[in-house]
Amino acid sequence: MAVTVHTVGSQEIAVRVLPGELPQRGIVVQRGKSAASSIAVRWDGGSEERIRPSDQTVGYASDDTVCAQWLLDPGSVVEVFDSDPVHVFTEFIRDSRKITKMMLLRRVVVAGVSEGHAATSYAASRAALRADPHIQIRSDSHTWSDVPIDRYVGLRSLPPHEALDRLTGARGLRAPQRAALADAVRAGLPPRE
Repeated sequence: MAVTVHTVGSQEIAVRVLPGELPQRGIVVQRGKSAASSIAVRWDGGSEERIRPSDQTVGYASDDTVCAQWLLDPGSVVEVFDSDPVHVFTEFIRDSRKITKMMLLRRVVVAGVSEGHAATSYAASRAALRADPHIQIRSDSHTWSDVPIDRYVGLRSLPPHEALDRLTGARGLRAPQRAALADAVRAGLPPRE
């Protein structure tokens, strides 16, 4: 079953980049329900085509984003990527809202970064991406949240006595975990005078 793409404001675009040719821009008009389903694209020339998700020459982005600019001007991302790959990965995650590692790397490659450089830089950037309060990484899936994610909300919501027990009895707690448990204990204390 296909899902027709309806957007408010910006549209999702597809950009095909072939060596030696100018990028071809189109509007995504329909996506399948699964990641394996083909994507219907209406190219700027008027023709429509169904694109396989495995097509390595096509990248996707919201029309009014820096990611779209990078896709439409292959190679423009390379200088930015060389100086700050975390920024480039973050922008593609923000634009996609949810993206797998494979798709993230593919979009960076379609934008003009070499495959090997993208993979190496991703490995070096993973810790910084994990530390970003707007990005949640689970396995190979990256999800963007406009609201910062509190990774320790479960610890902060513990009853004060349980938080105190964990705080005093656990070894090897990282500083953010200790801070979250301390917040839970403070929540159960009367205000300071």
